[in-house]
Amino acid sequence: MVTFREAAKRVVEEGISPTMSHQRISQLYLTDGDFPEVKVIGFPRGAGLGLADYARDTGVDGLSLDWTVPLADAHSLQRRLTVQGNLDPMRLMAGGRVLDAAIDRILEALSSGSFIFNLGHGILPETPIAHVERLVARVRGRDA
Repeated sequence: MVTFREAAKRVVEEGISPTMSHQRISQLYLTDGDFPEVKVIGFPRGAGLGLADYARDTGVDGLSLDWTVPLADAHSLQRRLTVQGNLDPMRLMAGGRVLDAAIDRILEALSSGSFIFNLGHGILPETPIAHVERLVARVRGRDA
């Protein structure tokens, strides 16, 4: 069994390109890792049209999607594995009706399948805490 650190070191030694390194590390870690019973969510940020290939080639249990992934594509992926994401952090920062509409679109498109609501890539430092509270309340089913 290899640790994640060992898998990363092996990828560097193999001279894998930066665009493929995350995929190769995931493959090594998932096949030879310390905790084969643990579910793994991959985050192939910026993979675009390569998301389905990434999921197939790495064997991840779920995909965390950045905010640029269209909801129709996320729904298609969801037929095979859990998807996580993909609220645009700028909509969270904007708040109000913009935030509510984005949350509702994601929930409508993805909540019928295996899904984890999440941001498409982190909270911006300028984001008001009240907007985060509104997000949590709305996702949990209590309009804020």
